[in-house]
Amino acid sequence: MTPQEQRAFDAYEYDIRIEGFIDMSVEAAMAATAVRLPEHLAEGLIEDLATTRRHLSVVPLMDFLEQEGDDEEEILLSLSDMASARRDLMGVCLKVATPVRRKEGGYSWGHYTTDWIFAPTYEEAWSLAVEWAKEKA
Repeated sequence: MTPQEQRAFDAYEYDIRIEGFIDMSVEAAMAATAVRLPEHLAEGLIEDLATTRRHLSVVPLMDFLEQEGDDEEEILLSLSDMASARRDLMGVCLKVATPVRRKEGGYSWGHYTTDWIFAPTYEEAWSLAVEWAKEKA
């Protein structure tokens, strides 16, 4: 089975959806010339993580970003410095979703839960997403 076929199988078997994808190495490169924090970071990751559960894998990244508070310029500087200062944070973030199971059995995508997951590569993030979905089942 190819990696793509395995992901398709996992997505079906464990009811996993990817609702967001952010490559932090690309964001770090783009931050060097940015004037404003991109919306998908400000609202899609930073703000979202402030209001949702955090998978343990994303805590080091959020700790790094939160040390600058709400100052967009400081966050941009941190992001642009991240490539050299924190290579361990040059991975990918996936916003994963899975249905909430009912106590009496069954589920619906009408009621689901999400979380952000972080790992050095997409493949590693996907593996964490599968484990996360198994725990939610």
